[in-house]
Amino acid sequence: MKIFLLSFCLIMFSVNSFAKVCTYEYVSAGTELKWKAFKTPKKLGVNGQFKDFSIVAGKASSLADLLAQAAFSINTQSVETGDKGRDGKIMKSFFSTLAQGLHIKGFTNKVTAKDDVSGQVEVEMSMNGEAQDVKMDYKLTDGKLTLTGKVDVLEFKMDKNLQAINKACFALHEGKTWSDVELELIAVIKTTCQ
Repeated sequence: MKIFLLSFCLIMFSVNSFAKVCTYEYVSAGTELKWKAFKTPKKLGVNGQFKDFSIVAGKASSLADLLAQAAFSINTQSVETGDKGRDGKIMKSFFSTLAQGLHIKGFTNKVTAKDDVSGQVEVEMSMNGEAQDVKMDYKLTDGKLTLTGKVDVLEFKMDKNLQAINKACFALHEGKTWSDVELELIAVIKTTCQ
């Protein structure tokens, strides 16, 4: 019995001695915030991104804990689609009339981890004076954390904004601008294990 207990203690000590302890840290350099809106009755995609945004996340002992402390702010006037004329229309007709400022803000209020590198976050997003919960799936691969989700601008009471951009782009959109927008955040995560 003593030999068994001694062997068990040695095995447990060995396992604990070799267990890795990791730290996860958000790195702002190289992080991208992309979106895809839709136009025409055929629902053709229009790709874009925001160039000016900030994310506060710090460090944590797990990816889920890192995500749980995240908060963000997006400058809507930094929209970029690769077409300056279109960028100007989006800024003037869609974002310039937002209630309570030109920023989209938010924070994580729930994380449901599937495993160490994937799961779902629930983000409280505030835009146009309205706050809504937005669910996003996440996955960490080779130091890149990808979060994907979508919003419906009508849930943020932006029906007038949608009508304005539809009017400004009526011919190009064939009279139809969709209210749903896909979001993708690709963030750099530094993982240090000891």
